[in-house]
Amino acid sequence: MKNLRSILALTAVFTLLGLTSGHAASSAAGSDSNESLIADNSQMNSSDKDKDEQEEHSNYKNETPCGDRDDKDREHSALLLARAPGISVPERATLLSAVSIVNRGKLAAERVEVTSIRLAGAKLTTPLPVNLGTIAEDGSAFLDADFSGGPFSPGKVYALLIEGTYSMEAEKKRLCPFKFTVDLRVPPAAPASAPLRTTKVEAKTVKGAPYPPQRPKFNSEVNRSEWTVPKGPFVPGKPTPTSTGTEKAPIGDPPAINFVSNDSLGVGGGSIAEPSGSANGGGIVFVSANWLAAYSTNGGNSFTQLNPTTIFPNDAVGFCCDQIVQYAPSIDRFIWLLQGNGVRLAVASPAQVKNSGGTAWTYWNLTPDVFGQQGAGFDYPDLSVGNNYLYMSWNVSGKNTGHLVARVPLAQLQAGGNIGIGFTNPPDSIMAWFSHLVQNSKDETKSSGRDTTTPATCVSSPWRKIPTPISGATLESQAGRMAVLPQPLLITRTGSQR
Repeated sequence: MKNLRSILALTAVFTLLGLTSGHAASSAAGSDSNESLIADNSQMNSSDKDKDEQEEHSNYKNETPCGDRDDKDREHSALLLARAPGISVPERATLLSAVSIVNRGKLAAERVEVTSIRLAGAKLTTPLPVNLGTIAEDGSAFLDADFSGGPFSPGKVYALLIEGTYSMEAEKKRLCPFKFTVDLRVPPAAPASAPLRTTKVEAKTVKGAPYPPQRPKFNSEVNRSEWTVPKGPFVPGKPTPTSTGTEKAPIGDPPAINFVSNDSLGVGGGSIAEPSGSANGGGIVFVSANWLAAYSTNGGNSFTQLNPTTIFPNDAVGFCCDQIVQYAPSIDRFIWLLQGNGVRLAVASPAQVKNSGGTAWTYWNLTPDVFGQQGAGFDYPDLSVGNNYLYMSWNVSGKNTGHLVARVPLAQLQAGGNIGIGFTNPPDSIMAWFSHLVQNSKDETKSSGRDTTTPATCVSSPWRKIPTPISGATLESQAGRMAVLPQPLLITRTGSQR
């Protein structure tokens, strides 16, 4: 029954964490600082200048804007950018690419037409012109450009030259030119391998929530994709011999679980919940949302709210958002990952959570510098607990834009001393942008991305062939290497990537 209560409590996290009505009382630290913790929308949203600065590394500006416009006119016009290029090389003589054409201006760009696409040493196989239609203010369109020639070598960067014209509502008869030079970096070959990088991080401890509350530090109001999925050839699926029918869900436990209640946690929240949580089976539950955390010592009957900014110092990492919580039974530790300037990794036993009021933690600051990514931004973190390792992943924005996957020995986290981290090179898996890690994967972990609309990419550890119809980028071999294992998977374009 205790385990069921904990499950019900976590279910409530995923549905009702943002509600403030309920039966639980907030802690003094949580209630006193709640107003400082939860910023209103006007304070959370960044300015256009902030967005431009954050995206500068991946924006390819128009090299030939309408030249006779002054700065005032440009504030009330369309502004086209090329960004988030994607590339796939299904064979060495074929290169598939896709680019997002974005309008950051104040007017719609109409009659957007691409008239020229060039890549040195390659022949364009996409018909011209390409009509992209109207791109609304802050809207986008996708341009696919495929080439033959090569050979196209893994790791090599090719310059893609795109030219065309557009008009605006105020001057429909006037055509404005655009020209972009976009860098296309060929991803690792499949199969292939690369050394796993390593680093060490010093442990720190904290107890008692001694710090004054701070407002979360938001860097951007929108999570934008850094990868546009190229369109691959259609691969028809093989029909199954029989169809799959529907049937009523079973009643009773076992095999089913009946959720007899769905209660609010009774803690303050916001419009963006993004809940995460875990339970140890002994009545201790620890949960988080985008900006707050809470714990229960009675199997979820009541919760005490926490403010992360009072628990941890306003240091090189600080605190922004995007928290993930896991419980690792083999080491009896709650694992808490908090995003800031980089991420903060923290662990505590259930007994420590109970005895300290959720404020005693051992933690490690994982700033971008730790991974050799000076000046980069981390976002969209995830955790997965294996038999021997904790696996982490997040997006990396900067000079080395991509997706980073890392591992830490669970034994080192339990010991509470310095930790050694093995991690991948972010650009090698940029196609896994916005991906998640597979859970309960024992001695390996996987995350997937899309090379094209036909194959996908999967990250796993340790090295082995993946006996599933999915391509793979293996994170770590026993020798600490990364490999890529391709197999076809039909995937349609969805969400921000198509």
